[in-house]
Amino acid sequence: MAAVFLIGWTPGTAGKVVELLGCDGSFAKPWTFLTYPFAAVAGGRGILFLVFELVWFYWIGTSTEKSDGVKNYLLAFFGYTLLSALSTAFVGSLLGFPNLLAGVWLPLSALTCLWCARNQTASIRLLGVIPVSGKILAVITAVGNLLMYGSGAPVLGVLAVLPCVVGWLHGSGVIFGKKQSMVVSGRGQKAQDPKEFDKFLGQVRSKEKERAEREKLRKLLEGGSSDSED
Repeated sequence: MAAVFLIGWTPGTAGKVVELLGCDGSFAKPWTFLTYPFAAVAGGRGILFLVFELVWFYWIGTSTEKSDGVKNYLLAFFGYTLLSALSTAFVGSLLGFPNLLAGVWLPLSALTCLWCARNQTASIRLLGVIPVSGKILAVITAVGNLLMYGSGAPVLGVLAVLPCVVGWLHGSGVIFGKKQSMVVSGRGQKAQDPKEFDKFLGQVRSKEKERAEREKLRKLLEGGSSDSED
């Protein structure tokens, strides 16, 4: 995406990049239903939003890839890419609201809601300052889609919220399998399933109990030896 941006940054190429990779919901260029996230172009101050978008994508993508594995992560990303194109570009054009998708935000918003559903009580610093929970972040993301894509066409905004809803249901385990909650197990370590973590704690407690019982028995035996000698 960064490479495509650099190509589109050169004079006279941004429009060609969007024309080749952007999705307008037409099946005349079917590949665009999966390539529009890579149509990363920005003009003027739009570069600031693009940088934020890519940093956010790296954070969410890295976390999801670690928990789901590369294969499932790629399936989720391109699945949400296709869903967003069908709901926002294709259905939108059918309803009389033609639009052109270019950029990663729509599938990224779905991945964000997936992550939020798995980390509902996690504390995230929005913009590095404002603390919000996973639930609140999901709501902010969905409302952001509604406002960005629904300006002048509320129906289109509602269609853009659909990927967020599916991402939340996916992360909650309602669709596409079981919920994969994440528990941080230490600095730099991969997140663990809560059941595995509880099992580990149970083993630790059991060993501590055995150690305490052995220590108690040792003291009793030592005390018995002292009494005999006296």
